[in-house]
Amino acid sequence: MSQQLTDPTNFPAGDRRPVLVDLPTPPAPELFATPEGRQWRYAGTKEDGLRYFVPSHLDPAKIPSWNWASEAYLNAELGDVTPVAQVAA
Repeated sequence: MSQQLTDPTNFPAGDRRPVLVDLPTPPAPELFATPEGRQWRYAGTKEDGLRYFVPSHLDPAKIPSWNWASEAYLNAELGDVTPVAQVAA
């Protein structure tokens, strides 16, 4: 999370100091693609610090983490995975 100063708020006794507020970190890109066009959904990281993916049509929350494919595996077998540009709705 990042922090940002907000506009002063009305505190008791007329105190109007700026307040630090935690802002949510923007989400990381969710969809990635291999050079041949296969799409993968970012599933998360594990204790080893690597990023893991599942095929884009699957929900990572419903797939056991031992079935996730590591970024290193995908890069070695299918080519470098790169973020897919998402169009805002």
